[in-house]
Amino acid sequence: MLKNYLLMASKVYMRRKMFTLINLACIVLTLVVLLVVTAVMEHSFAPSGVDVNRDRIVTVSHYTKFGKNMTMSGGLGFKLIEQYLKPIVLAEHVSAVTNSIPVAVYQDDRVEKLNMRFTDAVFWEIYQYRILSGRVLQSSDLEQGRSVVVLNKVIANKLFGDANAIGNKLNVRSHQYEVVGVVDDGQKASGAPLMWAPHTSLPSSSYRTSLTGDFNAVLLAKSPEDLPALKKAVFENGG
Repeated sequence: MLKNYLLMASKVYMRRKMFTLINLACIVLTLVVLLVVTAVMEHSFAPSGVDVNRDRIVTVSHYTKFGKNMTMSGGLGFKLIEQYLKPIVLAEHVSAVTNSIPVAVYQDDRVEKLNMRFTDAVFWEIYQYRILSGRVLQSSDLEQGRSVVVLNKVIANKLFGDANAIGNKLNVRSHQYEVVGVVDDGQKASGAPLMWAPHTSLPSSSYRTSLTGDFNAVLLAKSPEDLPALKKAVFENGG
């Protein structure tokens, strides 16, 4: 019975070939559009990959201070994060991470222009980077002031190709770092070359006493429902 139906349908469609072709093309185009829209919406609204905690994260990149006759604004300093944002009880984790800093990396008689961020161990608990080899930064790295660095796979491929990057040394701004990890941050081959090092490896420790600087604060709410209250607490503490 089904075979007869299919034969009949094929004969009907073959009588009007142009109509059949247009009809099938419209169906295919509709399905493609639906798939693309679904993929875009899933990527935009569904937490996944590195940003799996997106619905719990508050990022603070600058502050604004209002005075009687003046207004001041600028980037966050490490001390401001430590003094005003880390004590917020609604935050499960609070991380201090610098903006991306352009650096020159000297490797095997060549110079690569890359980007570096200085951060802490908590950063890796907030963002879920997939570890490809080695490890991410740990509390002991900061406590002991180790000059270690984690690379994204774009940099690892650029510098070492298929070879294992772990244990290699990089000369960054006349300072030597040891590679301890390689992570997948979702960047493609043409994406941003990025690496992370402990903030305790910064050339100077003066950043610890500054209320202004190049740091961002990343706060993780205990649950998505706590996010509005956490944003309010950040505003009140910052104010």
